[in-house]
Amino acid sequence: MRSTGLNQATGSVNINSSLATINQTMTKDEESIDGEPQYVQPPLIPQVYPWLLISHGKQLQRHTFFSCIENRYHTRIVPYLRDKLVLRCCFGWLILEDEETDDCHLFNPVSMENIQLPLLESFDRVTSALLSGPPGDSNCHVLFIGSPNRLAFCRLGDDNFVEQSSVFGEDSLSTVTVMNGKMYGLMMQSHALVTLDFVGPTILLRHIIKDGSPFQLPCPLPPENSFYDKYLIESSGELLFVFKIYSAPGNYTVAYFKVFRVNTSEIVCEEVKNLGDQVVFLNHHYGMTCSIQEPGIRRNSIYFAELFDRNLYVYNMENRSQSVKLPCPIAKRKARLSWVMPLLPSSS
Repeated sequence: MRSTGLNQATGSVNINSSLATINQTMTKDEESIDGEPQYVQPPLIPQVYPWLLISHGKQLQRHTFFSCIENRYHTRIVPYLRDKLVLRCCFGWLILEDEETDDCHLFNPVSMENIQLPLLESFDRVTSALLSGPPGDSNCHVLFIGSPNRLAFCRLGDDNFVEQSSVFGEDSLSTVTVMNGKMYGLMMQSHALVTLDFVGPTILLRHIIKDGSPFQLPCPLPPENSFYDKYLIESSGELLFVFKIYSAPGNYTVAYFKVFRVNTSEIVCEEVKNLGDQVVFLNHHYGMTCSIQEPGIRRNSIYFAELFDRNLYVYNMENRSQSVKLPCPIAKRKARLSWVMPLLPSSS
C-alpha cells in the first residue's frame, strides 16, 4: 500500500510579519532540536479549533504544531509520527500510514496511545480513510478507500482487513465522513450521496433516494473541466460539500471554492455564500469545520494546505480573496501539513 516525547524547553516562536525576523528567531529553535533532541508530548490541549501539524525533515522526524489563534508554532520530535502520513483525524485520533513499511496505526496525540492496525497488503494507493466512531466504541470500524475502486475495513481488534470492490460498477467512492453516528459518502463520477453500513464481513453502500432517483450533489463545473478536489464534511449536524477548483489542468493554484450545505433529513442541497462564524479547514486528504469566536482566526473563511507545500492559505468567502502565510519557516518544501483536533482521552 502506498499513499500519494521532547523537552518542554524546546522553543515556541512568534510568527512575525517580517520573514527575515522569523528566520533569525527560528534558527535558535532549530539548533536546540539538533543539539540534544528529547521527546515529550505535542503541545496539544483540547480546544474548539484544530492545530496545524507540519511534518518535516528527511524522515518526517520533526513535527511542528502551529496555532492559528496564537499565531505561534511549537516544534517537537514525536517518535510515533516519524515517517508517517496523516490520512485523517477522527474523534481526536490520527489515522497514520508508515511511508517505509506501509503499516497503519491509530494515534492519540493527547494520551500518546497507539493502536496497531492489521496489515493492508493489496492497496497500491490510499485516497481516504475514516473511523466510524471513537476507538473506545465496541463497534468502531476503520475504513480505507484505495485506488482503483477498492475498499478495505476492519473492526478494531480484528486480525485482518476485509477488502471489496465498490458496488456501483465503474463509479467509485470519492470521499466519506461521519455525522450523528452515521457514515456518508460521495461517489466520484455520479456525485450521488450514499450511506455506508458495516454488516458482518461486508460494507453496504446505499443510495439516498429522492423522488425515486439517487440524490446527486451538484457539480458547479462543466464536464470537460475536472481539475478540482471535493470534500464531504460534517458541520454542526449537517453536511458541507466543498469544491476546491484549480486554475487550470497542470496549474495547482487554487482559483476559488464552492460550498454547498446538504440537509439529509429533507434531502436538499443549497449553495452557501456566507459561512458566518464557521471556518473550514482543509488539507489534501480531508477537512473539518468549527465555529470560531476568537479574533485570531478569520471567520467566513477556508484555511487550506496543498500537497508538498509548506504554506498555509486563507480564502475569504465574502470577496474570494486569498492570503498566504508561512507557519513554519524551517520546514522544507516537501513538508506535509495536516489538521489535528485534539480531544480529551476520555472523549476519544
